[in-house]
Amino acid sequence: STMASSDGAPDAVAAKLQKQLEYYFSDANLRRDAHLKGLAGADDDSTLRQWVDLEHVLAFSRARTILDELPSTTDGEPAK
Repeated sequence: STMASSDGAPDAVAAKLQKQLEYYFSDANLRRDAHLKGLAGADDDSTLRQWVDLEHVLAFSRARTILDELPSTTDGEPAK
């Protein structure tokens, strides 16, 4: 399937979110992000030693901003 070009399209949002998550866990970011290193159990060598809850990472401000681009799933209809 091809990615939709609209900013709020789920595929486009997923691509942006993937890029942001890859950045969060990049060597360059982990060298200076003490909070994320602590969550991942990384020592001075930035080796990740434990999983980080996705819910926690998605609460970071840039991730929330990207998720806010998704269209509302309720659209006034009750959840099933």
